[in-house]
Amino acid sequence: MLAISAPSSADLLTDEETISATSSETGTLLKGGTGKSPERKISKQSKNSCSKEDVTQAWFTTRDDKNNLQSHGHTWKQGQWTKSEVDLLKKNIEEYCAERGIEDATEIIFQMSKDERKDFYRTIAKGLERPLFSVYRRVTRMYDQKNHVGRYSPEEMEKLRDLRVTFGNDWISIGTALGRSASSVKDKCRLMKDKCNSGKWLLEEEKRLTAAVHDLAKKKPGEQVTSGLSWALVAEQVGSRSEKQCRTKWLNYLNWKEVGGTEWTRQDDVQLILRLSDLDVENESDIDWNELCQGWPSARSPQWLRGKWWSLKRHINNYQNLSF
Repeated sequence: MLAISAPSSADLLTDEETISATSSETGTLLKGGTGKSPERKISKQSKNSCSKEDVTQAWFTTRDDKNNLQSHGHTWKQGQWTKSEVDLLKKNIEEYCAERGIEDATEIIFQMSKDERKDFYRTIAKGLERPLFSVYRRVTRMYDQKNHVGRYSPEEMEKLRDLRVTFGNDWISIGTALGRSASSVKDKCRLMKDKCNSGKWLLEEEKRLTAAVHDLAKKKPGEQVTSGLSWALVAEQVGSRSEKQCRTKWLNYLNWKEVGGTEWTRQDDVQLILRLSDLDVENESDIDWNELCQGWPSARSPQWLRGKWWSLKRHINNYQNLSF
């Protein structure tokens, strides 16, 4: 067995979950996204015409599209991309460019018209088992250099607030003014609140968060809630915290406290490794964290458990190059 040192208690989940595209989000990104908008294609298949091809070769623009496919047993990868997926995506892009004598992929992504690159995303998505919209977002973020500038400074945050007032949801104009990508400023604005507390949560804030979660999830106090929530709506009800703060506080602490959870121990670290090693999966994206979390009182939430695994992995040499 691998000898892994236990991480500190500060190693908690703070990253945002990848958000599935809905019709409203797609429309917003298309209006002010990075580069030119993808070829929108709303599926109009009958319920009996769904196929595996629909999953990886269609733009999911409505939740009904996804629900329709899921009801017929189709699945696709979601969440964090693995190294092998990114490598395959880069390989597909390189081959596409080589076959057409194109030296720089950014020419296709950011300069060509929709008709000129009509087969691009469907071609490079082969073998990835992800919806085209997910591939589109990954590609634009990978190849837009403005998306890798680093943390926002206090001065940038202040300017971002001013630009939002001026340009509204015109993310391209806001990004250009800040020297950042449209997707970066869109994500930052989504997580930003004009008046937001920081530091230790007040008891009243925790009560408002708990009430908001149970209200929106239609669950009674004491029932576990770890998915299916709009954290933007939760943050609106809390009033003094951002959606990211609310999500982190709930999934890392309050949810666990509500259901009477126990403290995580070194033995739990060992159990996590053993349970994962018993799974018949090749990639982390195939792990059902909800199922793994069931009946584990010290696992605060499926998202927290996944974050715990990531923190354990960092104690292994070259963990970035491991698929699982």
